[in-house]
Amino acid sequence: MAKAHRQPGWAGLAWAGPGRAGPGYWESGCWEAGGRPGGRPGSQQAAAEPRSDVVLPKEYRVILPVSVDDYQVGQLYSVAEASKSETGGGEGVEVLVNSKVPTFVRMLDPKGAQNIHEKAWNSYPYCRTVITNEYMKEDFLIKIETWHKPDLGTQENVHKLETWKHVEPIYIDITDRSQVLSKDYKAEEDPGKFKSVKTGRGPLGPNWKQELVNQKDCQYMRAYKLVTVKFKWWGLAERSGKLYA
Repeated sequence: MAKAHRQPGWAGLAWAGPGRAGPGYWESGCWEAGGRPGGRPGSQQAAAEPRSDVVLPKEYRVILPVSVDDYQVGQLYSVAEASKSETGGGEGVEVLVNSKVPTFVRMLDPKGAQNIHEKAWNSYPYCRTVITNEYMKEDFLIKIETWHKPDLGTQENVHKLETWKHVEPIYIDITDRSQVLSKDYKAEEDPGKFKSVKTGRGPLGPNWKQELVNQKDCQYMRAYKLVTVKFKWWGLAERSGKLYA
């Protein structure tokens, strides 16, 4: 069973369970070959690596009908609610999906290869999550960086990347049910159906994004989420890239 524990200096959980990972682990993203944790995608070292190790970066853009300040309140509330589930032993982990590691991975799986560690750093409106593997060390990295901005997605290269022209923006509509798996759908959490009694917000109609533009009293923000993944393992980089994407 996965075990999560607090680490000093990090606003989040460090996960150290076989075959487990924290929130955001299965997000598709950018594969950076030859880079280093904390480095930028598309470095000179990355360019020198075999092409099979590289997947173009992806930036997910999400419009939300709240202000940047209100979103922070909601974020803090979510963290507080998650903390309530922690037991005296410090576990506090909910298993959402329990599935086997792919066969081709198990065949080459040495001891410790499935131990995943997650560290989350919160300096709102900028947040970062870094996921590493103790066996692969610097050859494996998943990094999720998010900027929360008071706009509707009009800014380009908010992450200040030198290789921005290679980034593929992906726009996510929170009311689009086609982007949600049926097993994950909850009607009570559907923005197209939910109405807040306290704030009067919702439900969001089919033209809700255009209404944010036309009505001056509507609050809004955009989350710019840059996902970078580094997987440098000869013979498996390309196949693993397809698995995560």
